[in-house]
Amino acid sequence: MTDELQYLRLPRGEVCTQGAQILRFRGPDDRDVLFVSSASRFEAGKPIRGGIPVIFPWFGEDPQGKGKAHGVVRRREWKVVESATDLAAGRVCLETEDGSKTRKEWDHGFRLRLSAEMGTELRIAASVENTGTTTYPFEFSLHTYIAVGDVTQIRIHGLEGAACVDHLKGALRTVQPNEPVRITGESERFFHGTDATVVVDDPVFGRRIELAKRGLRSTLVWHPGQEKAASMSDLAAAEWDKMVCVEQALVRDDAITLAPGARHDMQVVVRVLPRQ
Repeated sequence: MTDELQYLRLPRGEVCTQGAQILRFRGPDDRDVLFVSSASRFEAGKPIRGGIPVIFPWFGEDPQGKGKAHGVVRRREWKVVESATDLAAGRVCLETEDGSKTRKEWDHGFRLRLSAEMGTELRIAASVENTGTTTYPFEFSLHTYIAVGDVTQIRIHGLEGAACVDHLKGALRTVQPNEPVRITGESERFFHGTDATVVVDDPVFGRRIELAKRGLRSTLVWHPGQEKAASMSDLAAAEWDKMVCVEQALVRDDAITLAPGARHDMQVVVRVLPRQ
């Protein structure tokens, strides 16, 4: 890592102040829960491939064509509101708001706060407040990279029967069958209208990663696949099968409209459980 970026280090993890991006969290088994690519560029103003990037106020490309992919906050330096630790755990809280640079890309007032508590579990709380004078819709995602032993062997439970949009099939709208989600190649699936807890069952690492959410109605499952991963400069070729993104979000059909002075609160809890 370069000296250009600032980090908050806790007994069980690490947070980068750029983008309030959680980079590491170790579960009770003392293994990393989150994946961070060895080829990531740890440079100011550059996105980091891995951890939990915060995406706001749009997911993907800017629909107005003015801003960068995934919004205005993930390359931005956040203010540290609180940082506390003890021998076994720790808590950080960071905040960012609109300014002259964000207004060039998205002309609205906002205050975004994110806190992370790391103990035997990772508890993330986030809030978006409309500090402006106009009502606006926004999208939000905790773009969570889960470290796995072999992505082709994992099973993702909790999305059975959920409405799904498959963006690799022309935004085909379908419903997930009554079976867990599997990764058999490149995947970009948005599951809408679900607040269900999702569990990543990993037989190679012998654990289950549980992601419970509140105030979030989308779950996104993304993986580049082996071929696309090979073309990504910030993902080492040998790492393509060591990660999967399972994102807790509010995107597309589930975007939130926020009136002036209103606030929307969200929470995600990540737990490491033994396999059953």
